[in-house]
Amino acid sequence: MKRFLAFLIAAAISGSSAVQGLAAIYPWDAIDWTGQYVTKIKFTNNEVVWSAADNSFKDASYTPQVGDVVYQILTATTIAWQTGSGDSVKWTSSDPGELTAYAVAKITGFSGNTYTFGPFGAGTDQLGYTWSADEVVALYFDTNKNYTANSGSRTTDRQSATDGTWFATFGFGDAVDKDRGGATGTPFLKSTVMPDSPLLVITSGGLNVKAVGSAYSTIVFRPIGLPLLNYSSTLNSNIVVADPPNANWPLKSEDPFRIRPTPEPTSVIGLLGLGLGAGALGAIRGRKRA
Repeated sequence: MKRFLAFLIAAAISGSSAVQGLAAIYPWDAIDWTGQYVTKIKFTNNEVVWSAADNSFKDASYTPQVGDVVYQILTATTIAWQTGSGDSVKWTSSDPGELTAYAVAKITGFSGNTYTFGPFGAGTDQLGYTWSADEVVALYFDTNKNYTANSGSRTTDRQSATDGTWFATFGFGDAVDKDRGGATGTPFLKSTVMPDSPLLVITSGGLNVKAVGSAYSTIVFRPIGLPLLNYSSTLNSNIVVADPPNANWPLKSEDPFRIRPTPEPTSVIGLLGLGLGAGALGAIRGRKRA
């Protein structure tokens, strides 16, 4: 049986490579769906802080407070597989399609020079997106490159970042796939303000998959290792003031996001038609939430 599964995986990879040789490479083609390697997604992140005290978005000079909410829109610039010999780049932003993410996290604490974060909570945020409990970041695939960092308003930016095919949502609490071989780590998200450079903030964290799009229901997110525990995904970034200035998104960072999606053994045959080309995704396009 193991030999048969290995053959199917190899066939899927080989078939996908052949298709890629003939067709355009889209972001979903660049994910290592077999789970052999960690897929590293490099994002450019545009960010703004919403003040709970006066119910308004703040500029780059604002010092965030406990209870404030951080809004982020991310767009992928490269997708690579982390191999023993380094990163093997599979897709860049010059290729067709886009992979975007939308994230909203609430500041839950501040000690020394480190902020800690939790979920926004169930409900609709300031930009009209509805979250379930414990969710923090949602990823979307799209055939249409329609997201820009300053299209007119924060709401229209958010809408263009979340109008594709919903892939998965990550956040706090147990992973929804933990009983199927997924991650079991306790999630965390924190940002440390560098004392020698108050305009530089180092963010790191591990999150668990909270929900998966219907096209990926048979996918398990194998653990990504950080010290002591494993998570469905990991992320880190260096947040700085946007240059050139951006009124809607005054902060900016470059964020590596790491995942390891793997099909369940009983559904590995699905690799052969998983949507490694644009056709299957095109048939299921649509937003998860308004």
